[in-house]
Amino acid sequence: MLGSLFLNGIFFLGLAWTPYYWIALIFSFCQGVFAIIFNINNTTLYQQRVPDHLRGRVFSVRILLAQAGVPIGAGLGSIIAETFSISILFLILGCLICLTTIICFLNPIFNKLNDNHVAKWDGSEIENGQ
Repeated sequence: MLGSLFLNGIFFLGLAWTPYYWIALIFSFCQGVFAIIFNINNTTLYQQRVPDHLRGRVFSVRILLAQAGVPIGAGLGSIIAETFSISILFLILGCLICLTTIICFLNPIFNKLNDNHVAKWDGSEIENGQ
């Protein structure tokens, strides 16, 4: 999951440095593929970790926060692109994505996401499948 996000950031950095349209098109396609891989893994993680009776609420809040960030990101991105350039915008985005992913790789709490536990309503955990 984090690997696909890191590669997504790498392709953003590639978009910042390429002057060729066809290479930029390939980078954009690859970035989209890795974004899809991340989203599939992210959704699967939520489905495995969130109890059934809370899943709809959690997904609603998750989608609300993601969609609420779109106008903020578009506004900041347009300001950066107009003030500096599109290349600088892609460079900043790629660096932010890669840096965040590296921090997540180094944080031990993200290693626990591979465990087969599901949270219960009272805060305890149960083995997945029981």
